[in-house]
Amino acid sequence: KAVVSTQSTGEEIIRRIQDSTLSVKNLVTDDYFHSFTKPKINDKFEEHAVGEGPSLAAIFEDDKHLQTLINNTNETIEKAFELAWKYAESFEPFRQYYRDNENLDVEAVGKGEHDVKFFAESLAEYKRQHEETTKIVENMSVGMLLCDASKLKTKMLPSPQKCLEAINDRLPKLARQKKDALIETTQGATSKLDVIPSSTIEFVESLTFLDEIQEKTQEIEEEANVIRALYDLIEKYNVPAPPEDVAVYQTLTPSVNNMLQAIDRSLADRDANIEKFCTHLDKDIATLSKKVKEVKLKAQGAAILDPNSDMDEVLESLEELHTIMN
Repeated sequence: KAVVSTQSTGEEIIRRIQDSTLSVKNLVTDDYFHSFTKPKINDKFEEHAVGEGPSLAAIFEDDKHLQTLINNTNETIEKAFELAWKYAESFEPFRQYYRDNENLDVEAVGKGEHDVKFFAESLAEYKRQHEETTKIVENMSVGMLLCDASKLKTKMLPSPQKCLEAINDRLPKLARQKKDALIETTQGATSKLDVIPSSTIEFVESLTFLDEIQEKTQEIEEEANVIRALYDLIEKYNVPAPPEDVAVYQTLTPSVNNMLQAIDRSLADRDANIEKFCTHLDKDIATLSKKVKEVKLKAQGAAILDPNSDMDEVLESLEELHTIMN
């Protein structure tokens, strides 16, 4: 449609040039030139021998060279705009990503729990868009036409920048959140595993925690790999991140390794700890049996069994026995 419109416009321009030329009055019949066309000789005007002169309109129609020039001009203009149209079609990918970017929910990006794949694909895509938009030539010669893309470039550049800013804001925050949580978990686990139990309850807690942390080992290592991948993206794409966060990130791998080593030590000491647990348990059972006997004897005391005993004293004695049993 654009080519057809351009062709019609070109033909209209040529027609108007012809009309402008034809609007000039025939000079042969102009009074100014009567001295040449009707000369006065011996005080007598000679007859007008040249007639009305040639018809410029007829000359335009019969001039094959002129018609060829007109046709060639129309074809040149048509081809020029065909090239310009093809050049304009090369911006179709820009139009598509601009539309997609405008539909992006920046607020959702800033709050979402995105995975590594999302960040990797987003950073690569928006960086590519930004680089390609930056490379747009503002004034491109396309055949005989000079195409001005400066307004397009100015309008397109903020689109990938807006999306990149949203990703660059969310990625370091999510990486820090995951990193801090995992370091806290691994350091806390290492501390618990390094505690030497000294009572039956502590042995139970230690052995139970060892079983629990063993089950979480694979999950912790996978989470550590996710965090490493996030910080690799931060480094690869120069995503702005607080230096202190990057410094703390360097302690992640040592923290995980320390926890794994603590687990290995605890597993190596597991059998010995179970034996110690059993020993402590036997002592606790013996102590408990002794206390039960003492309570039983006190419960069978004369003061409690005597119906004439003071009620308040009996209740006080029973309260003491109840406290001992608890």
